Amino acid sequence: MTGILIDETGDLKIEVKRNSAGKIIQGMVIGDCDADIAERVIKAWAGEFKEKPILGGNIVKYQNGKLSPFWCDDVQRQLKGLGLKAKITFENGDIIVEI
Repeated sequence: MTGILIDETGDLKIEVKRNSAGKIIQGMVIGDCDADIAERVIKAWAGEFKEKPILGGNIVKYQNGKLSPFWCDDVQRQLKGLGLKAKITFENGDIIVEI
């Protein structure tokens, strides 16, 4: 899953556009950030977001092990708390996120 507002290095995507006088009229890319939010929550460790210390899917913890049977529901509830309606399932070793 890759956010469309982030470049390949993980930084905010910037596309500078100038008018005929050479002044910048557009820079930061603006768009739907739901996929980016879901990706960051899934990858984050609990405690990584200081204002919401229990937020985080800790997916790296399960990288070489068995995924908790409650993990999908837990992350779905976390995303719902952020105003994001998502359905998360785990199939054949893949995490499927439908937003």
